[in-house]
Amino acid sequence: MHVFQNQLYIGASGWYSTLFPASELIRINPDDSWDLVVGNSRLTAQGNVSPVSGLPDGFGNIFNAHFWRMDDFLGAIYVGTNDWSWALHTVPWLSPFFQFQYGFDVYGSCDGNHWFLGTQNAFGDGLYNFGARTMASTPAGAFLGSANHVQGTRVWGGSNLSVCRGMNPRIAGVDSIDVTAPPAELQADVQSCGTVLSWDSTPGVQQYHILRAEYRPNSTIGTPAPPKFSKLPNDLPLLFPNPAGSRTIPSNASIMGNFTEIGATSQTSFVDSSAKPGVRYAYQVVADYGQNALSGPSNLVVVPSEAPPVTFDSMSTEIQNLADQGKVDGSTAESMLSDLSRAHTAASNGDRTGAAQILQNLNQETNQSSGQTITTGAAKNLQPMLLRLQRSTNFDNTACTTTGPNDGGSPSPSPSPSSNPQSSTSPSPPPSTPPSSSPSPPSGSSGSFFDLLRSIWGNSGTSGVMGRNV
Repeated sequence: MHVFQNQLYIGASGWYSTLFPASELIRINPDDSWDLVVGNSRLTAQGNVSPVSGLPDGFGNIFNAHFWRMDDFLGAIYVGTNDWSWALHTVPWLSPFFQFQYGFDVYGSCDGNHWFLGTQNAFGDGLYNFGARTMASTPAGAFLGSANHVQGTRVWGGSNLSVCRGMNPRIAGVDSIDVTAPPAELQADVQSCGTVLSWDSTPGVQQYHILRAEYRPNSTIGTPAPPKFSKLPNDLPLLFPNPAGSRTIPSNASIMGNFTEIGATSQTSFVDSSAKPGVRYAYQVVADYGQNALSGPSNLVVVPSEAPPVTFDSMSTEIQNLADQGKVDGSTAESMLSDLSRAHTAASNGDRTGAAQILQNLNQETNQSSGQTITTGAAKNLQPMLLRLQRSTNFDNTACTTTGPNDGGSPSPSPSPSSNPQSSTSPSPPPSTPPSSSPSPPSGSSGSFFDLLRSIWGNSGTSGVMGRNV
């Protein structure tokens, strides 16, 4: 558990409740209401509950048995996991498919809604470092210690630069420095021509690299269930047999592959026209500042999303429900509904840019009213919904008008781009071969949180990433 921005975040582990471990993240608001942040949608006594992040159990990684530690540092909250994929290194035919993600994961967020992947493989040293066991935020920086039953624990230390915009120190008359800041607020919208990706503009960027990971059904891989180590501490996910006595992962379980680059653009939008219908994908975007200056990854999005589509009608219903519950002041709700109606009218008349601008202003007003005329929890939940509606309204019926690969319009203003996004026809890796490493920056290997400082304990091998000893 950890308090971040006046909300209590709790990692909930679904051990033994399903065939393999499932992990979700919830948060409790000051008014004692709760939100599902990461996890599968489900029906409750209060109705259907969907994750505000749109991300499924385990941040979309079925190997994340549970969320082990949380802490915040320089404006961002971080979640470290227990990841049992490393146990597959003893299975020869599986290791080529999963060795890129052996080791614990770390996810972070500047707002609690949009989550980026800090590392997927224990900062490149994941063969035995399966758990992010401890986290500590100190004046000297952030530190993370691993669970490693084979070699002993490792400790990584972090830099004092924040991934959150405007959070870095002032220097030489400059308001703040955002060194290789990652793209923010990546959104995905599925349309007839493919998946439309859009994100906020980042100053100084020359181009953006679009990375995609394809999910594959376990029927094509044959991943076994986590092993049951009776002589080791209870740090590894142990499963009860299912009623039939089998301990295998279901054949229809969806397993994420490696991230590979599918295209690049100087704009703030992109159409993945090579996305195959019915296939789940994860996306992230990396900013390229030139001269080998690459940012960390943007927030992670998974398509299809666990969050339902946002429409003008569903947005109106949500605001009205919050007003009925006393979470939005009556006059504030009336003003919001009026603005929403104006945006709907503008969009219906073909003025998508005008509609998107109204929604952007409404989102900003919602943020300013948080904790005043709108409760903190209600405002935090309304903002990603308004952003999704703004982006989908702006691209409605226009994203599929490009005629060829990489045939995009002029750069768009952010966060309401007005031109057609670029498209991609890059083929995805054939399913019969292990996923290859991306030619663009690997996911989670930036120094945004941890500088990847080597441990003084255990094996002295190198991680393949520049750092210094603790």
